[in-house]
Amino acid sequence: MACRTSGREVAAGRRARVKVARAHAKVADARRDFHHKLSTAIIRENQAVTCGVQDGKKPLHVREWTCAACGTVHDRDVNAARNILALGRRESLNARGGQVRPAATLAQTCEAGSHRGAA
Repeated sequence: MACRTSGREVAAGRRARVKVARAHAKVADARRDFHHKLSTAIIRENQAVTCGVQDGKKPLHVREWTCAACGTVHDRDVNAARNILALGRRESLNARGGQVRPAATLAQTCEAGSHRGAA
């Protein structure tokens, strides 16, 4: 039996696809905006995490220091770059992690959506 679709059903399918595409774009934009704001905040706060120990804020003229916990000498710029990289990798792994839902399968055009008067 051949699958028949009217022009109205085809148009409704197009509108639905556009609506889903807009929703996906909105989520992608929100994620991009969040990551941009987060990375900017990290840089502006001059966060320094060493050996799991937060040594507090330092004046901008302090470019390197020795960690009180492990005795390692740290460079402020290198440390900031490592923090940003680690945060980005963590978010990237989270975004590309294991499959949450089973893979979607496409329905035939005549099966997609609901039809008026169908019982």
